Amino acid sequence: LATPNYPLGLKEQGIVGTVRVEVVVDVSGRVMTANVVSSDHEELNGPAVEAALRSVFTPPRGDRDNVTVAFRFPPRQPQQQQQQTAQPTE
Repeated sequence: LATPNYPLGLKEQGIVGTVRVEVVVDVSGRVMTANVVSSDHEELNGPAVEAALRSVFTPPRGDRDNVTVAFRFPPRQPQQQQQQTAQPTE
């Protein structure tokens, strides 16, 4: 996955959050669409979508051929792990 560009203002304020993005990956592994499913902070949405669109995945495979798939990331975490929040990188 490509790393999102964390908004400087939020980083300076110590504001963190999680944005769940649904992507559609084509037969070559490129992201065709990326849409926000849920978000802790609206200002994180744009960077999350941009990072998703820059990402390249191993092409998904069906029984014989590559296929187009939709999925969400980050995946939901077990309840006890949801307390931990991702921190912006320096």
